[in-house]
Amino acid sequence: MRSIVTSTLQGIGIGSSIMLIFIAAYQTHIGFSDVIGVYTFSAICGFLPIIYRKENIPFILQVTIHAGGSLLAFIIVASLNNWLPLKASVIASSLISFVLIFLIVSSIFFIIDVQRSKRINTELKNQ
Repeated sequence: MRSIVTSTLQGIGIGSSIMLIFIAAYQTHIGFSDVIGVYTFSAICGFLPIIYRKENIPFILQVTIHAGGSLLAFIIVASLNNWLPLKASVIASSLISFVLIFLIVSSIFFIIDVQRSKRINTELKNQ
């Protein structure tokens, strides 16, 4: 349970940080509902990696669930907060941005996990 809360809070921290970068880059004003939307979306993205603990689910399905759930959360929150005009070019660029950010964040966590595994294996060999 503690790791689920930690993962969810990490998601909120990462999502909020990314949103701050976009606010600064595009000099956008946001309201309270936008903040709640970012927290909600980020919390869902932070919670969804729990799927990787299920060893009986194939990895590609785990990634699909994580990415698909995150994308669905983004679409719902973006629609509720009117973040995306219904224009093909805006939706396409938003999806590209979403995928790139998802890949970058996932890659960072993958690298951290590989380094942690190497450290643990080294410690086990030295015992």
